[in-house]
Amino acid sequence: PNTAKGTGFNFVQYNAGDMAWAINRALSIYEVEPHWDTIRRNAMNQNFSSEKSANEYIQVFNWALGK
Repeated sequence: PNTAKGTGFNFVQYNAGDMAWAINRALSIYEVEPHWDTIRRNAMNQNFSSEKSANEYIQVFNWALGK
């Protein structure tokens, strides 16, 4: 909510306690409609197309080949 740039919630350590913390954080934000709308809008504006992924793989392959 501070930057209005987020797209979701994460946690650092792969354990039940940290995951529960992230879920509880998400639920508390869900109740604040302007924040939740911002997160949803930010996430929907992300590009997850196969074209984008393919171009990123090509960049990695070119880097690996020293091009």
